[in-house]
Amino acid sequence: MTEETPLEATESDELPVGEVTTPDETADDGSDDVISLEAARKLRSENKSLRDRAKDAEARAEGYAQRLHAELVNATGRLVNPDELPFTEDHLTDPDALEAGIDALLLGKPYLANKSPRGDIGMGRSTEATGPQDFSALFR
Repeated sequence: MTEETPLEATESDELPVGEVTTPDETADDGSDDVISLEAARKLRSENKSLRDRAKDAEARAEGYAQRLHAELVNATGRLVNPDELPFTEDHLTDPDALEAGIDALLLGKPYLANKSPRGDIGMGRSTEATGPQDFSALFR
């Protein structure tokens, strides 16, 4: 059995800060590579900053997915509040799953349906012209 060496670095085993060795450059004498405490702290600090950046990027991506889901639900025009439909990643990629999710929600909670009229309901300006379009026709 081999004895485990402590993590403390000795003067002879320290690498200069900023110098990196590759396995080809090191002597293969069976000894473990030991780096200085300052270099280890620097590496830990870099790793921590990279982990923090990855967490932030993941949180932003989740926020973007939530916003995209809300916009997709809003684009259907079937719900008053798009936040009522719970977020599911299947809704982002499969339009049929989104429609099925909205249908299931409205089946259980019909009061969440958008009640504003859509299409031609016989009010307002119509696209079809009825009768002659001249100034005298307005007075008839």
